[in-house]
Amino acid sequence: MVSELIAPITSASWWQTAFERYDSALSQPATKRPLILYNADMDGFAASYFVFKSLQASSGGRAIQSRPVWNFEYDFRWLPKQLTSLRPDLLVCVDLPIIQEPAILREAANKCPVIIYDHHVVLSHLPPPPGNVTFLNPRVLGFTSDDHPASAFTGAAVLTQNAIIRSELLLLAAGLKGDRALDKYPALIESLKQFAPSFAQSPLESHSPLARFTARINALFRARPGAQLPLLQSRLATLLATQPVERAIAIFADDFELEKA
Repeated sequence: MVSELIAPITSASWWQTAFERYDSALSQPATKRPLILYNADMDGFAASYFVFKSLQASSGGRAIQSRPVWNFEYDFRWLPKQLTSLRPDLLVCVDLPIIQEPAILREAANKCPVIIYDHHVVLSHLPPPPGNVTFLNPRVLGFTSDDHPASAFTGAAVLTQNAIIRSELLLLAAGLKGDRALDKYPALIESLKQFAPSFAQSPLESHSPLARFTARINALFRARPGAQLPLLQSRLATLLATQPVERAIAIFADDFELEKA
């Protein structure tokens, strides 16, 4: 199942080493208060969801915190104060260019271990990250043209860890759709017909049900710049585990007023 659905990323030469580093850093038994920071868009949210699932699977007793990060916050000057306030013992950043703020990253790494997955171009003059930082980027690990969204890597990881249920693949498809990368994963597109048929209607088209769901998540973040929105991952995980996928998404949309966003 894993090899078929996400072959474009798991067949990459850098994948296995990157996954092992990620899995090892994420599954430390001493980690009790992880904090997930994610780009405030569909790809970032889907990636944060899969990090949430991986953390849940590796230890059920964790108090997982999460926070969306908007583009206007990309200087990360607010981060040291946030870490002092929340006191996480692990920081996971997905789809965020924090690597380009080495002084802030160094200060964060002095407080707790840091895991970063990002797929954007990295400036060549940056210093290497501190030893307490696990930095994963396909453009650095593989070829400079490699571009796999954050949802692809974290989704592939949670599939490899067997910590995902079938309906949650909808989030993977939506995350890839949000970063215009879904067409790279034809097996995942085909699988939509089996577990989410209403979302399988022309998923690559701009007005498909999948595109509308993706757009509404993006609109949710645009409508609430700076909002904490701490319950998104846990609420959606509960719904997808207890409701048919179409019903789960409908309730989630109502809970967070996606139709009004």
